[in-house]
Amino acid sequence: MARKSNFVNTVTAIFKEKDIGVLISIFKVPNSLTSAKPEAYVPHTVGLGPVHHSRRELQHMQMYKVMEAKRIHNGFQSGFEFDEVIEFLENLVGGPSIRASYCIYFDMEDDDLACVMAVDGLFLFDLLCFYGISKDALLNSDSLSHLACSAERRLAHESILQEAMMLENQIPLFVMKVLLIVECSQLTTVRDVFPNILVDFCKFFSPLTITLENYPCYKTLKHPHLLDLLYHLVTLKHSPDWNYEEEVEELTLLEELSNKVRPKPESITPPSPTDITLVEMSDTVMLSGEEAMGIPKLRMAEEVIPLMFDTGLKFAPQQFLNPLQIIQSLYAKLPQFKSLVSSAKKEEVPAKKVFSFPTASELHRVGVKFSEAPHIIDIKFDPETASFELPLITLNANFEVIIRNLVAYEAMIKSEKQPPILNWYVELMNGLIKTAKDVEVLRDQGIFSKPETADEEKGTGHGISSKLEAFDDEQVAKIFNGMNKVVELTNIPKNLEDAVRDVKRHYAKSASECTVMDKCRRTAAKWCNLFAIILALFLLTVQTVCSVYECPRFSFKMSNTSQAQQGLPLPSLRSHLM
Repeated sequence: MARKSNFVNTVTAIFKEKDIGVLISIFKVPNSLTSAKPEAYVPHTVGLGPVHHSRRELQHMQMYKVMEAKRIHNGFQSGFEFDEVIEFLENLVGGPSIRASYCIYFDMEDDDLACVMAVDGLFLFDLLCFYGISKDALLNSDSLSHLACSAERRLAHESILQEAMMLENQIPLFVMKVLLIVECSQLTTVRDVFPNILVDFCKFFSPLTITLENYPCYKTLKHPHLLDLLYHLVTLKHSPDWNYEEEVEELTLLEELSNKVRPKPESITPPSPTDITLVEMSDTVMLSGEEAMGIPKLRMAEEVIPLMFDTGLKFAPQQFLNPLQIIQSLYAKLPQFKSLVSSAKKEEVPAKKVFSFPTASELHRVGVKFSEAPHIIDIKFDPETASFELPLITLNANFEVIIRNLVAYEAMIKSEKQPPILNWYVELMNGLIKTAKDVEVLRDQGIFSKPETADEEKGTGHGISSKLEAFDDEQVAKIFNGMNKVVELTNIPKNLEDAVRDVKRHYAKSASECTVMDKCRRTAAKWCNLFAIILALFLLTVQTVCSVYECPRFSFKMSNTSQAQQGLPLPSLRSHLM
């Protein structure tokens, strides 16, 4: 029998897996998005994960990543050799689970894939610790104190910050969890410290304001990757409600993974025996409830009703046979009726909205004031005060790459019925900004801000170099104008729709008033010019007539002038009166 290919083995392994429990979340960005600016989506310094691992132009950083991973692994002092870490990662996560996170197929063995994930995962964790936690916190942590020395190793950090947030460069967070469970001797590092590092990293580099406080740690660990976490932190205004069952489920999963790595795992709270039983039985209870309330009833109806008809036709009196046969034939045709009704109620595809909007300088000219909105979903316009509230944007060297990849990720995961919040926001900013003058207006009114250094933001002692300087107005205008409208937008968020409608209405009203005033000014100016010309002609005519006919008042002035020129004394006012 011929040896099966890697592709066949991968596919058959996925089919044999009962429940992988992993959804595709890391995508290859379509050419329609990357064509405008490929460098914003494709890494050019370092590849994280298997998507760009084999690219020839990224090989110059492979050994650098390996040496950094070795330094980090040795600092953990977990007692495991690196090949054991790879083996744990391969066995605990498994090739099918890792591959199921990506939309493309990787032609590599499972151990190769696990090795790539181990090296890149440790490298990424060092980067997260560099910007996501203070140096003092690292020094006070028993398991992470060795990472505090990374503050002086900024060569690669600053060049890959943008690339760490690219959609194609994401590493699944469940891989990171397993990797840290193997490397760290304390489970609390994975349970409590790691989620806070992820959230603080996202807050530090997010170009849009994140208002969430106390985001649940178990929720953070459930996100598929770092970019997905950032997307939800940006688009959610309030933290999700705490769910005890979900938390216990996640903590139990971490403990089970730790039990497989170390024979004496650290005890973990809260779950009591009752809680553990609840977690183990929750899926069964939920499925049983669904079966009791839904699916089995439908099956029961489909099986029992025909049986009732057959029984009725056998034992019913003669006068009821014809009605029963009619009802039975109608019931048999019920699926056809359902299909006809569903086709008649088929939803119309919403038409693509044509988005046109006055620029920021045009709005400013008619008296609109811009102010900071607390969140992206709080964009609104107040017609009474002519105040347009927009979220604050931090203009650093990373903001374009992060915004573009967030928009691309939203376009890949959102259904047609869900409003693409970020895509519509970028569309709005694209309408507001056309020239550097528009950027200047928004910057002067506090919508754009300069980036803060790491020292100002977190007091980490990790300075950021001048590479993170703010763009000038012309560059910002080109960035927003370069974000092509390749995603068909059909579902505009309610708050944004109201704001756009009110702004357009106010601008149209103000512009019409300004047009009337301009016409009045132009008409008045024309009449003033005509009056000035007529007055000048009249004065010239009077002067000419008086010079010919010697008008008394004019002659008096002329005689006085001639006397003065001859040096004679001028007559006083009293001499004229006498």
